[in-house]
Amino acid sequence: DEYIDIDLVGRAATTPEGAPLGKIGAVDHPPASDILTLELQDGTYVDVPFVEHFVADVDLTAGTVAVVLPEGLPTRGKP
Repeated sequence: DEYIDIDLVGRAATTPEGAPLGKIGAVDHPPASDILTLELQDGTYVDVPFVEHFVADVDLTAGTVAVVLPEGLPTRGKP
């Protein structure tokens, strides 16, 4: 599926099981693959490749993006 940035930014980010993570703060488009920047509930940010391995589901009707966050993925303060 293809999505435009406005369809994703601001949507709730959850685990595949539905637990809240935060929200989609931005979508970037470097050459290799698109990157979702998640604003986590603790106020930190993490970049996740927008590929099936990390993004389990996008449900525009429910307004959610299910994301798999691997352990050890570096977070940062506000960009």
